[in-house]
Parts: sequence; C-alpha cells; structure tokens
Amino acid sequence: VRGDAIHNRQLIDILHEVTGELTPGEIYRILARRVARSLGLSHCSVVLAHAGDISAIVAASAEDSSIQDVEVPLERYPEIVAALKSERPVLVDDAQTHPLFAAVREMWAREGKTLVIRSVAAIPFSLDRARSGVLFLRTDRGERRLTTGDIEFAEVVIRGAVAAIRRAQALETTRADNRRLEALATTDQLTRVLNRRALLDRLAVEVDRARRYDSGLSMLLLDVDFFKKI
Repeated sequence: VRGDAIHNRQLIDILHEVTGELTPGEIYRILARRVARSLGLSHCSVVLAHAGDISAIVAASAEDSSIQDVEVPLERYPEIVAALKSERPVLVDDAQTHPLFAAVREMWAREGKTLVIRSVAAIPFSLDRARSGVLFLRTDRGERRLTTGDIEFAEVVIRGAVAAIRRAQALETTRADNRRLEALATTDQLTRVLNRRALLDRLAVEVDRARRYDSGLSMLLLDVDFFKKI
C-alpha cells in the first residue's frame, strides 16, 4: 500500500509538471527524466516513429540530456517495432531468452558484442494521424527486470503527457497562425517591407516616445525612381 501511495504521488507530480505551458520538446525531456527517476531506471527515452518505419527519432533520453532528435535503426529494437504495429505495450522481461530478441542476439554475436540488456518495454502513444511513438524503458544486466506494474505506471503518465503535448502543439500552431496574420496585415506582399498601416503604427509609437522623453523626432523620406524595375 505504501508503494502504491508513493507511485500515486509521483504520478501527480509528473502530470502536474507536464501540464504547464511547455513546448513538446520540453515535455518529452521531463517525461523521460521523471519516469526514469520514479521507476528507478537508468534508461528511459521518448522515441518517435510510425508502424512500418525502418528508423526512429529519439526525442529525449533520461540518461543523456544532450540526446535530442537522434535517428536510430529500428532493426535493433524489435520491441518498439512490435509496439507500434500492435498499438499495445510490449514487455520483454528477459532479453537473453525472449524469442522477440532472437535476431538481436544473433546480430550482437556477429558483431562480437555481449548483449547487456536485461529487460525492455515499449509503451506506444499517438499524438494524431501523422505523429506517434513509444515511451521506451530498459534495464541492463545487474539491474532488476521490468514488470507489468512499470508499464501500468508509464501508461498513465504517457496519457497525461500526450494530452499536454497536443495542447502545446495547438498553442504553437495558433501562435504561428497569429504571426502569419500579423505579417499579412503589416507587410507589403510584393516587396516584403512594412506597409502604410505598419508605418503609421510605428510612427505613432515613435511620436509617443519623443513626447515622453521630450526629444526630437526625424524621418527620412526616399523617392526611388523606376521602383517597379527594382
């Protein structure tokens, strides 16, 4: 019961942190870092990809905050491929024996490497028709195995994070639309310079500034011959 209370408190803390006015990238970084800390993991990443892709983008990683928008081949991550295809969480409790990791074990053996992974989990999420990904959890040899409880915790967090990311993206789109509308209202489409309305607005600001500081105001007028040719 005590463990459940701690997890519930951690859930509330994480969801509260990701529901602020943040960009999607900031939410990804908070999500990876806080889930890793709550579950006691050294590896937790937000990976963006679609079913059928051959590569994915690591948007954020708990173990290395400098990792952002790094491309990785999905042939090395069968659990991510399976989660994206089934749209259901995938748990590999023992990567040394699980059949899903057979090809990966052979790949590592050919490369003369030792498979250090203990267990992995991929929890899929969808932002819209064009954007999806997984919350990726991993433990190495000497660390504990991941459990269904870890997945249940991560699923609750990712649902809240997806809602926050959608709001952040909608806000970014609204801001971009406002900037475009403002540019259309104040910019001459042919020359891309400020139009008469913008000039009058700017003059009003400068006149107010001159009055406020009791200073002079000068304006230089240029008449350009054959402007249409230019």
